[in-house]
Amino acid sequence: MLSNLVEVMIGTERSSATALGDYHFTKHPAIGERVDIDAKSLIVVDAWHRPSTTFAGSKFTVVLNEHAEPANR
Repeated sequence: MLSNLVEVMIGTERSSATALGDYHFTKHPAIGERVDIDAKSLIVVDAWHRPSTTFAGSKFTVVLNEHAEPANR
């Protein structure tokens, strides 16, 4: 099964979020999804693709927040 390397940040918005690290996901997390990392349940509040051929590593970033409400599905 293929794995997607995703940079994970913690915060309420893109500009002030702090990096947590790179994690492997089976698919890119979407805004509003709940993600469990390090025994915490967090909500994706922002997500974006960062295409770049100048560095190895994640090409997708998410911002997670434990106080956000999950999206209604």
